[in-house]
Amino acid sequence: MDVPATILKAANVDHPKTYEGKAVTPLQGKALQPLLDNSKDAVRDPSDWIGWELFGNRAIREGDWKLLWLCKPFGIGGWQLYNLKTDPREITDLASEQPQVRDRLVEHWRTYAETNNVILPDRSPICGAAAQAAPAH
Repeated sequence: MDVPATILKAANVDHPKTYEGKAVTPLQGKALQPLLDNSKDAVRDPSDWIGWELFGNRAIREGDWKLLWLCKPFGIGGWQLYNLKTDPREITDLASEQPQVRDRLVEHWRTYAETNNVILPDRSPICGAAAQAAPAH
């Protein structure tokens, strides 16, 4: 998500508001230029969040927290929660120990999915396993 914003910033080009008379969805990413020129250590505030998905796998990142869904056999086929500051290798799943954080990030996922018209596949082409979302917890 940050790549288009970064390219537009580097080219000194504004993201269009319309194209051929139709509204263009605003960019969700942030330009990474402040990181590249060392003028800032981060482009996001701790409360900013960003989401992504690919082949039924999905994630939300907010501050030090990462909510992750990886289909089997690469994951558990359910939500996992990691504190990247204390666990950068994503070893200890905190989803059951931090239900408030997990639930907040699940809501971010729902917002992301709705905003971006995400359609999850019935089966993951990578894992071959069911990719659809089970209950949030």
